[in-house]
Amino acid sequence: MLGSNYLQSHILHFYLLAALDYVRAHRVLRSPPHGTWTFAPIRRSTGWQGICHRPSRRAAEPTRWGRFFGGRMPLPHTYVPGGFTSTPTAARIAAFRTHLTWLRSFIQTVYLPDVQTVGSGYADYFSVGSGHKNLLAYGVFDLDDAGTTKLLKSGSVQGGATTVSAFSSTAITEQVTYSWYDDASNNLPPASGATQPVYPKSNAYSWLKAPRLQNNPFEAGPLARMWVNGDYRQGISVMDRHVARALEAQKVAQAMDGWLTQLSSGASVYSAYATPASGSGVGLAEAPRGALGHWVQISGGKVARYQVITPTCWNASPRDGSGVRGPMEQALVGTPIQDPARPIEALRVIHSFDPCLSCAVHVMQPNGKAVVVRARTV
Repeated sequence: MLGSNYLQSHILHFYLLAALDYVRAHRVLRSPPHGTWTFAPIRRSTGWQGICHRPSRRAAEPTRWGRFFGGRMPLPHTYVPGGFTSTPTAARIAAFRTHLTWLRSFIQTVYLPDVQTVGSGYADYFSVGSGHKNLLAYGVFDLDDAGTTKLLKSGSVQGGATTVSAFSSTAITEQVTYSWYDDASNNLPPASGATQPVYPKSNAYSWLKAPRLQNNPFEAGPLARMWVNGDYRQGISVMDRHVARALEAQKVAQAMDGWLTQLSSGASVYSAYATPASGSGVGLAEAPRGALGHWVQISGGKVARYQVITPTCWNASPRDGSGVRGPMEQALVGTPIQDPARPIEALRVIHSFDPCLSCAVHVMQPNGKAVVVRARTV
């Protein structure tokens, strides 16, 4: 299920959220299914499959994944403490394998070539949007019961180095100097952090906190995971994020084929779990967008404290107490903008991180006014 979330998220991101930054749209009446899309300046002869290409829509459609084991995708409702509520029947396994086989072919013959086409037409974006070049991954997809071996390992990298360092979650703090939260909670570890809104607040400009590892900002996401794992180290840029994301989809899809073989029809999927009366815990995982952390304290059998640091909070964080920009902010510095009224170049940088809109992404003009984009139908 987690692998399914990765694949639908990565493919959906490219075809429906990011590729629009690199195309000109021409609506053609009576031209199925919705019109003709062509790259600018790339011509259709390059083999671009098209945002409206039906296989692209099939690959990115979440419901095709969720119906097998999760009921829906994203946010499947079959997860429970102690296991799963959906059983791996022979019919479900067979149906999943049919779609996975098709999707592996789609990734190899359509998704990867389309990403490469964008890269060839916009080669300058291999040198745009580098940011701090600090990369963080918690590790994901356990390959043994102890969780010591993972498909994508954990670690951190600073300055685009090839040396991967181990990290400890106890070295993570959250700063709020430029966030609309009480300064009393500044620079606390999430295990003891607080979320006390203060708005307005002098110099603050974001509802995001500024998570830091050993006081440094870190980028999270597919590029970070693939770099830490040693699978992709061509560069750190806008286009490198897209390439690494597609290659990660290929890697995960291949692994999923093996995991599917390990499923046994009718096998146990749940172990009884009793909520402790008191205690604390840390859950570090990797969502498709990057490093995701949960910190919880239980008292009297109830949740007494809960803090979350999302991948977008790492990537889109504001400045910290030392004035150091967050990863996305730093990646935007130096980006050439042809038309400030239509900053498509800035959007290309931002969209390469695949930011989560519900995790507080802000687009502001220098005068402090929000950028409003109005859509009209024809």
